[in-house]
Amino acid sequence: MFLPDRGLATHILKTEQLGDGDSSYGSGPSWQHSPDPSSRNLNSSIYLTWLIREAKKRNPEVVTYTLSWTAPGWIGEYLSSTGVKYHVDYMKAAREQFGIEFDFAGVHNEASWTRDYIKQLRTAMDAAGLNGTTIVMPDGNDKGCEDCPSSWKGKASTALAEDPGLAAAVGVLGIHGSDVEGIGDSGEWKGTYWNSE
Repeated sequence: MFLPDRGLATHILKTEQLGDGDSSYGSGPSWQHSPDPSSRNLNSSIYLTWLIREAKKRNPEVVTYTLSWTAPGWIGEYLSSTGVKYHVDYMKAAREQFGIEFDFAGVHNEASWTRDYIKQLRTAMDAAGLNGTTIVMPDGNDKGCEDCPSSWKGKASTALAEDPGLAAAVGVLGIHGSDVEGIGDSGEWKGTYWNSE
């Protein structure tokens, strides 16, 4: 599956950062069930870290990508400094325990985002030595949303075009489905964009 030039020759492995909640195809255990650092156990999601390691054995060039659908209830507000720390600590633990360096990290699958959260995430990732991990946002649609808080209402592509600090924090505009068509045609962000699902 991951061998170059054979079979599927999968070159990107996008895995979920499991969060103790339903993520549309079933629930998965978080690697940290409480704020107490002693509750951390990356082996609780062993099949994902195992899969990443096995993929890298077969193709060291396979691109790794982590994205969270849910987070444990103790985090409280997902888009908070606690949420930033939880996600950065996961990437650090994957690196320290298994040698996994994620190439890309999504913000929150098909859910809310704020400019401040993404900038805090980038700052925390850099401080943790995760400078080589590129942030993908929003990992959902780019149509904005009618019932969103005013702090993040609107299109991600427009926010990236308007906010140089946000554009510096983000490497890829990741859109799900066919919403990528037309992005960049009307003065919006001209950076890299993907159909990320």
